[in-house]
Amino acid sequence: MTAQMTAQPTGRAAQPTARAWPADPYADALRAGRGGSRPPCGTVLVEVATVDVDERVEVHVEDGGGGRGEPFPWARLGARALRAQAADAGWTRAVTWNAAGRAFAQLRR
Repeated sequence: MTAQMTAQPTGRAAQPTARAWPADPYADALRAGRGGSRPPCGTVLVEVATVDVDERVEVHVEDGGGGRGEPFPWARLGARALRAQAADAGWTRAVTWNAAGRAFAQLRR
């Protein structure tokens, strides 16, 4: 069974829905650890887009047989957008690297 993700652009001024999703799931993920159950310091490994992009969309997973999961928020960021989001959340970029055509960053706080 092959899973496929289909993106439907929602834009920053999307119409309100009954879903209780965060306004910016990527930023919320980077803010995780400020209080709560995880310590406020540590390391995060992030895969970033290899192009300069800052995109938020709603996606769902399709199973290839007609089944479709519930939509959920998804973000795709390039290195520049990641630096801005990370800095706003108190993270600093420690290391970046490319492997097999993919880009990665290590963030520290």
